[in-house]
Amino acid sequence: MGAPLHGQEQEQGQDRACRATGRTALVLAGGGARAFAHAGVLRVLDSLGIRPQLVVGTSMGAVIGALYASGMSGRAIDSVVRTLPVSRLFHGAPARLPQAMGDLHPLLVWESGSRGIHFRSPLWEDAELNMFASRLFLTGNLLARGSFDSLPIPFRAVATDLSNRETVVLDRGDLAQGVRASYSIPVVLPPEYIDGRALVDGGLTANVPVRVARAAGATRVIVSDLAPGAPGDSINAESPLAVGGRMIDFLFEQPPDSLGPDDIRIVSHVVGVGSLDFAPDRSAMAVDSGMAAARRAFADRAASLAMRPSCIATGQRPASRPPANRPPAMRVTGFTVDGGSGAEARALARQLNLETGRALDPAALATQLDAVAASGRYVALWLTPRGSGDSVHFDAQVKRGAPIRGGVGLAYDADIGGRLWAGAGWIPTPSRAVEISGAAFVGGLRRGVVAVVSGADRPALYEFKPLSSVSFFDETVRLFTSADRVRATTETHDGVLFAGFERDLTPGWSSAVGAEGRLWQTSGAPLRGTGGGLVRAIDSDPGGEQRFSAEGAWTPVYRRMALAANGLASLGRLRVRPRLTYAAGEHLPLDVQTPLGGDDGFAGFRYGNRRGDRTLFAGAAATYPVVAPVEVILEGMSGASRLGGTAVPLKGWVTGARCGLGTDTPIGPVRLEYGINTAAQRAWLVRLGYWY
Repeated sequence: MGAPLHGQEQEQGQDRACRATGRTALVLAGGGARAFAHAGVLRVLDSLGIRPQLVVGTSMGAVIGALYASGMSGRAIDSVVRTLPVSRLFHGAPARLPQAMGDLHPLLVWESGSRGIHFRSPLWEDAELNMFASRLFLTGNLLARGSFDSLPIPFRAVATDLSNRETVVLDRGDLAQGVRASYSIPVVLPPEYIDGRALVDGGLTANVPVRVARAAGATRVIVSDLAPGAPGDSINAESPLAVGGRMIDFLFEQPPDSLGPDDIRIVSHVVGVGSLDFAPDRSAMAVDSGMAAARRAFADRAASLAMRPSCIATGQRPASRPPANRPPAMRVTGFTVDGGSGAEARALARQLNLETGRALDPAALATQLDAVAASGRYVALWLTPRGSGDSVHFDAQVKRGAPIRGGVGLAYDADIGGRLWAGAGWIPTPSRAVEISGAAFVGGLRRGVVAVVSGADRPALYEFKPLSSVSFFDETVRLFTSADRVRATTETHDGVLFAGFERDLTPGWSSAVGAEGRLWQTSGAPLRGTGGGLVRAIDSDPGGEQRFSAEGAWTPVYRRMALAANGLASLGRLRVRPRLTYAAGEHLPLDVQTPLGGDDGFAGFRYGNRRGDRTLFAGAAATYPVVAPVEVILEGMSGASRLGGTAVPLKGWVTGARCGLGTDTPIGPVRLEYGINTAAQRAWLVRLGYWY
C-alpha cells in the first residue's frame, strides 16, 4: 500500500474522489411506525462516514429525512424517534371542544365545513398534529427559509395530488407543511392543501422515489426500504388497529425503481411493529432493525465504501459529521398572515414574540406554538419563513378552526348506570373574538345544562378575556350506612351564574377570576342563595389533560377551596399515575361537598360514599400491559372525608386497594376492578368510557 496522504495532498485526493463518485442521494421509503427503522440506517451511515448530497423522503420517511437534511445526526434522530409522543397524538389526545364542555372526551365529533356539517374521528386532533410538526421542524424551517436546497443537505418531500394521483415533489415553501403533506395517510389524516392542490401521502404513487432522486441530479442512490412482510411477523386479525395498519402497508407496497450496479438497497425487516403502532418500545425495535439491515447491506457490499470521502457538493471539502442543527442568529423583519387582517397578524406576532425588530429566539418560539395549539383558534399555522443573512420574514399561512363544532359522549358505570352528554360551540363573527357554547348532561344521579359566552378564541396571550357562564343541575345524592348500603336519597337543585375574566399565563396554564352567584335547594329545605368571588388556576398538558388545578370561592354563606394534582411516570412499559386532592369548606351546599376519591371513587366503597366538606385523598394507579391490548391495573389509595372539624381531617382515615384489568376501545377505556379497604368494605368497579 502507498503512503497515506497528508495536508493539501489529502484534500486534493478527497476532491478528486468526490468528483469521481458524483452526487449520492439517500432515499427513505415507507410509512408508519415501521419507518423509524430509517433512524437506525442513518446511524450506520454516520459511523461509516457516508454523507449523501441529497435526501428524498416520502410518508414517514420524509419525517426522518427532513430531520437529517436539517443537520441532525443519526444518533440524535434515534433519540428523537424513541421519545416522540406520536402514540398520544393519534390515540390519547382528546379533541378540542367548546368552552362549555371542559375536558370531556367525545365519542363523536362533528363540525361545520365549506360543504355543511361533517363528522370526524376523535382519536386524533389535527391542530395538535400540525403544531407538533411546526415545532419538530422549526430549526430546519429557519435554516431553509423557503428553499429546501438551503438546508445543510438539499431535501425533497414527495406527496400525491389527490385529484389526479400525480406525484408531487416539494422543494420549497414551509418545511413542516411539506413534510405534513407527505405523510397525510388517506382516511387517517386529512389532506394538506398547498398551492390549491389537495396533497396526501406520497407513498401512494412513489413509495420508493428513486426517480425523484435521479431527476434532482443523483448519479447513485442509497435506498432505505421496508420489507412488506417479515418472516414471523404475524397479523392479529381481531385487532382493528393491526388490520388497519396492514391495509396501509398494502397501499404503499410498490416495486422499487430499477437500481444500478453502484446503488445500494437496504431492506429493513421490522418484525412485530405495525404501521400504526407508535409505542416507544416498538419505535426502539424499528430502529434496531434498521441498524441491523444497514450493517448487513454494507458488509455485503464492501465496494460501497468507495463513497467515502463524500461531500455536500461536488468539489467541496467532505464533512466528517452533520453540521450542528442550529440556525444562525436572526432578527425578525416582518410578520404577515395569508388572507388575514393586519390586526390578526399583529396579535399573532405578539403571541409568538415575532414582532418586527425583535431578535428571534427559536426555543421560545417553539414554546409559544404550544399556546397557539391550545387556544383552538387555528387548526394549522405554517410559519413559512423567508429571508437571507441575519434577517427572517414570516409569511404565515393559517387554517382557522370551524365556526361550529360539537361532540357527543357517553359512559357507563355498573353501580349507577349510564351518562350521556352532547354539546356544541358557535363562533358567530368573522373576527372570531367571541364563542357561544352549551352542553346538556343526562344520566344516573345527575342531570343539567350549561351555557358559556367567552372570548377564549382571541389570539393575544397575556390578555384578560371575558368569560360568563350559567348552569343548572339536579342531582340525586345517595346517603350511605356504615356498611356501605344506601339508607336514603335526597334531591338537590343548583343554579350558578359566573361573570369574570380568563387569562392565559404560560403555555398550559390558565386562570379565571370573577363573581359567582348561586341558588340551591335540597329536598324539604327552603331555597337559598348567595353571591361572592371565585378564583381558579389550571395547568394542562399539551393533550388537554389537567395536571394541576386550584379553586377558591368566598361568599357570605359559605367558603370553599380545592386543590388537585395528577402526574404520569413511565418505566419501560410500566406506567404510574399518582393523584392528590384536597378540598375544605364551611357551610357548603350538599351538592358542592366532595366525595372521597372524586369521580373515580374509592376502593371498596360504592360511588359517592364518604361525602364531606373536608377531604384529603392520595393514591396511585400502576398499569402494565399483559396481552395486547389488555393491561393489569393496581391502585393503592388512602384518605379521609368528614363534615366539620379541623381543616385537614385527622380522623376517619381509610386505606384501600383495587386490582383488575383494563383496555382501550373505540368508545373509551374499559375497567373491571375489585376493591377492598380497611373499613371492611368490598366493591366492584365496572366502567365503560371516559367518566365525568
